Amino acid sequence: MAPVTITTYSADPVALFIGAGIFALTSSPANYRTGSFAYDNLLSRLPANWVSNMANYQRLAFWTLLILHTAEAAWLDVSRLQKHGIPRFSGLWWKWILGHLVVGFPNFGRFDALVKEKERAKAS
Repeated sequence: MAPVTITTYSADPVALFIGAGIFALTSSPANYRTGSFAYDNLLSRLPANWVSNMANYQRLAFWTLLILHTAEAAWLDVSRLQKHGIPRFSGLWWKWILGHLVVGFPNFGRFDALVKEKERAKAS
């Protein structure tokens, strides 16, 4: 059976919110200091030694997330988007790629579920 063509983007607003929040939190060492929005509204409720450790590894966490999500997004393009007819650099392609950069691995599951749904519809 020929691969189905995907013409839509499936977003998970909760995952996008959490992913964007994690990227925002790890984006700057200032987020771990008293007076920052992140510290005053979230981190101040956590144990101080835990926040201190988070601050020590902030750059590592940010760059690790960015590199892994970028590699995963490239894999999503090669292994799924091209196979299912999404033209590279089209609006739909950007939605899937940018969504993957923020959310990461769960995006594969959403894409695969969309493909299975289209295949079931095509078979019936």
